[in-house]
Amino acid sequence: MTTFGNAGRALWRAVGLLALLALFVTPAEAHGGVEAGPYEVTLGWVTEPPLLGQPNAVYLRVLRHETGEAVQVGGGLAVAVEAGNQVRQLSLHSLDTPGEYAAPFIPTVRGVYTVRLTGQIEDQPVNVTQEIEAVETAEAYQFPATMPTLPQLHRQLTTLQTENAALRTAASLNRWLAIAGLGLGLAGLGMAWWGGRKGRS
Repeated sequence: MTTFGNAGRALWRAVGLLALLALFVTPAEAHGGVEAGPYEVTLGWVTEPPLLGQPNAVYLRVLRHETGEAVQVGGGLAVAVEAGNQVRQLSLHSLDTPGEYAAPFIPTVRGVYTVRLTGQIEDQPVNVTQEIEAVETAEAYQFPATMPTLPQLHRQLTTLQTENAALRTAASLNRWLAIAGLGLGLAGLGMAWWGGRKGRS
């Protein structure tokens, strides 16, 4: 009975501790932060919402976890962005606010992008991977008229190129037909002239 009572009290203490943790501890993912040793790394977009085909940049903020002090990362941190199975290395630039950085690029496909940070901050090795907000089309935000998206422009350009190639082919064929017709006409005139000479002879 005593053993059961002790086990029951231990169980309730554990449940109470978990409840307190749930109340007072906020997951880092809820505000875009990831702990990397003594630092808190926040990732996202400089401009939100991120729109397809619009210039943007990966946003990076680095603070000391204990004090909230801004951290200068120097040149030891590499930033890459991944979309699908394609990866691109980006150049990191300091923003006006200490501890904040941007890595510019233009997102050209819809969906979720993954950011990878590798290297080191001061003496701390860093290897962080995090998804950032999905890129969407700009149609919902355009006014008064909507502009075609990059895929739509690409399809229109492909159609125009195909039509242009067909027109060039048709023009070339017509030119050769005209030359052939002219040749046949000249040949006919020559034969008529030759026939006339033979008749007079």
